[in-house]
Amino acid sequence: MSWTTYLRLGRVSSVPPVWTNVLAGVALTGVSVAPGPLAFLALALSLFYIGGMYLNDAFDREIDARERPERPIPAGLVRATTVFATGYGLLAAGLAALAAEIAWTRQGGYSLTIVSGICLAGLIIFCEAAHRANPGRARLKGLCGVLVHATAAVAVGGQLGSGDAAGAVLRLSYLIVLTAEANQENGSELRNLGPPL
Repeated sequence: MSWTTYLRLGRVSSVPPVWTNVLAGVALTGVSVAPGPLAFLALALSLFYIGGMYLNDAFDREIDARERPERPIPAGLVRATTVFATGYGLLAAGLAALAAEIAWTRQGGYSLTIVSGICLAGLIIFCEAAHRANPGRARLKGLCGVLVHATAAVAVGGQLGSGDAAGAVLRLSYLIVLTAEANQENGSELRNLGPPL
């Protein structure tokens, strides 16, 4: 598999919002973090996102074969088993990187960070496996972003403070509305928006 295929599967051009989630999560803790550990934390949480994108293609391979045959799996550029293995491997690497970041900086809550990372990985797997059939997918996608925010906060602050909790709720609300709007057949018509399930 070529590097361009790896990049397409990972949708790496969409990673910067993960970094802004990390920055927001850290900033709202009020804890000072050196640039090196902060960058490493952003890298760790980026691995979760990229792993999720791999799993998205793997789980959606049949739909892609009908609707987007140019995607790597239906185009025959890579086998689905390879994409599944890479996606799960990236999630595991993200967890390992979180553990290494806590050990390196000796700040934050080790157990809570690992639990948050495991919850994030589990939600990503569920979201990518079931998102096509799940009417609450807007909430699931939003919750993944909130867990990135929360994981970053507990990784440096040891707990989820009131500022981070409020920021996470606002972010989730915004993403639910934004994702629900994007899922409408005609984005300019909001009459069917309603509350996402």
